Amino acid sequence: MECFKKAVINFRQKAWYTFYMNIEQFLGNVPPYVFVLIGFWELAWKGFALWKAARNEAKVWFVALLVFNTLGILPIAYLLLDKYYFHKKD
Repeated sequence: MECFKKAVINFRQKAWYTFYMNIEQFLGNVPPYVFVLIGFWELAWKGFALWKAARNEAKVWFVALLVFNTLGILPIAYLLLDKYYFHKKD
């Protein structure tokens, strides 16, 4: 049983090491300005969506937008829902 535990631990360590090495190799090839552009993209969408959520007193949306970083997907979804679903004009 002890041998099996050591084998499992060894496998997990190798798997995580391989996973992180692949990420490091991938991110090592990406120029730094790409991360800056992604940061500005996220900041712009998140800022506008948080502003709209605060104005609409949508507390759940505000917290979700504040906590989750989705590269602008969640803020864009909120803004579209706000425009076409939450504020339909009769």
